[in-house]
Amino acid sequence: MLHFVEVRRIDTDAAADLMDGMRDWLATHQIEPVILDRRQTPPGLLFRVAFREPHHAVLFAEAFDGRLTCTDPHGSPLWSEDLSEA
Repeated sequence: MLHFVEVRRIDTDAAADLMDGMRDWLATHQIEPVILDRRQTPPGLLFRVAFREPHHAVLFAEAFDGRLTCTDPHGSPLWSEDLSEA
């Protein structure tokens, strides 16, 4: 099962800095996400990050003011929108 975190930001101009910060944080903590996805959604950006370990998801959510999102019992994210076309 995968454990998902959503991080939303309104300031799209800071997206590159935020992504660099996420990558630095992941490298420092020696954590490798399964999925790291970014999508522009009104009114800003939505980052979705998936981890195999639940405590990695919790730490990441705390570090980036994110929120944990639900997964179904088969490990598929229960998103409200389809990312396959992103």
